[in-house]
Amino acid sequence: PGAKLTTSALLGVVKDDPRTREEFLRLTR
Repeated sequence: PGAKLTTSALLGVVKDDPRTREEFLRLTR
């Protein structure tokens, strides 16, 4: 349940910074 909220919060940041998205995707594997 909490993971979904965290993901949407992260996605908001990720949209602004593509580099953050790459780091995030690497961490979630």
